[in-house]
Amino acid sequence: DLNRALEAGLAPADAALLKARIQLALGRPQVLLTQLDAGELVLPEPQLSLFRGRAFLAMRQPAEATIAFESALRHSPDSIETRLGVAEGKAANGDVSGALSDLAMLVKDEPTAANVWLARGSLLLQQGRFADGESALSEALQHAKGQLNEPMQLQALAGQVEARLALNETDRAKDVFAELEKRAPNAPITRLFKAR
Repeated sequence: DLNRALEAGLAPADAALLKARIQLALGRPQVLLTQLDAGELVLPEPQLSLFRGRAFLAMRQPAEATIAFESALRHSPDSIETRLGVAEGKAANGDVSGALSDLAMLVKDEPTAANVWLARGSLLLQQGRFADGESALSEALQHAKGQLNEPMQLQALAGQVEARLALNETDRAKDVFAELEKRAPNAPITRLFKAR
């Protein structure tokens, strides 16, 4: 399909970005890094460093990810994606307070960036800050249209259910679970919540 798209006029640079996204979505970060290093996928900066950082994060190599994200940030200091990558790298390296500080600044600068709200909410939940995390996930879902794909939206819904259960807000958790179940009745997370 990608070859047909290229024949139909898809720019090679757009095709390379699409291929990089596909490799990450398929859970093949090592393949992506190999293709980038071999010059099989040619991406301009900051995308090259950004995708390298995402691949290293997926491979659980946070130090390398941070180096790549910081390189992307030098090329594009105002980019939401590069700033988000730096925060994710900090979190993966154990600098949770630094990551949360970066994410707080990002949502201040870009209050409708759903992916930033999602990252912030997820990290807050990991830290046991359920009310703050639930609020951030609610913001992510409010701005999700056109920004978050379905798995990301399901992640936000599942996080909200988890937070509301932790806060003993059972009725509110049930309301969000109903939405999660409607959208993904056979997803493992839906089954897990059902079993509770």
